[in-house]
Amino acid sequence: MSMSTDLSVYDQKNCHKTITKLVTKTKLLKLTASPLVFTFYPDSQGELLPAKERTFDYEFICSATHLITITLSSADDWSVLNCVKNKHQIRAINLEGFDHNPLDIRLLLQFANLESLFLSSGEMINIPELAHLTSLNFLSLNGLNMTAKDLGYVAQLTNLDTLQIERLPRVEVSYLASLNKLETLELVNIPAKGINLAGLEAFPKLIELNLQGSHITDTTLNDIGPLNQLRRLNLADNIGITTVAH
Repeated sequence: MSMSTDLSVYDQKNCHKTITKLVTKTKLLKLTASPLVFTFYPDSQGELLPAKERTFDYEFICSATHLITITLSSADDWSVLNCVKNKHQIRAINLEGFDHNPLDIRLLLQFANLESLFLSSGEMINIPELAHLTSLNFLSLNGLNMTAKDLGYVAQLTNLDTLQIERLPRVEVSYLASLNKLETLELVNIPAKGINLAGLEAFPKLIELNLQGSHITDTTLNDIGPLNQLRRLNLADNIGITTVAH
């Protein structure tokens, strides 16, 4: 189920009424495995409509009882996550757009069985709390205010089998060495001189490595130890590579 605010005020009001009826009367979101997607799109100038001018609210989110997936974008108040019912059922959360309102990672701790988490674009607070999301097996971090040392909190998520990191200012692979179940590692669009691959051999189960657009050079590749188990390697958009021979 998805809803957009990219509508006229009149249409927004009527759309919201319709969605509310679907949730509270027909119990659409009480169907097993029903996802919820709620997105605010920016206007033509790239600015979000001020909250007081919006006609949607989050009340219907609190009415759903069988959600397993939630996607929210550019929310005015991320604490809306507190009202989600049956939090133990939630398996995947996708949150993006924290530029206008930082995301407090503590809000995610109430989803004890969360397996998949996608966080994108903006500022987070209480980043060390990431270390407590130990049920995660998939984590995606894209364009966030994280330092290389913050990845040490990610390293405590030892059930991860997939880690996607994109557009972070600095990545030190050695900080992630404890993730010995990792099968897929994506380090994409990392700035020049922002990546250190030393320590990749610490991942005995790694079968897929994506380094697209991360300013990889021949010298950087020399930091990679033997990865005999690797099946898929993406080195696209790295103009500094002239050979892959070691």
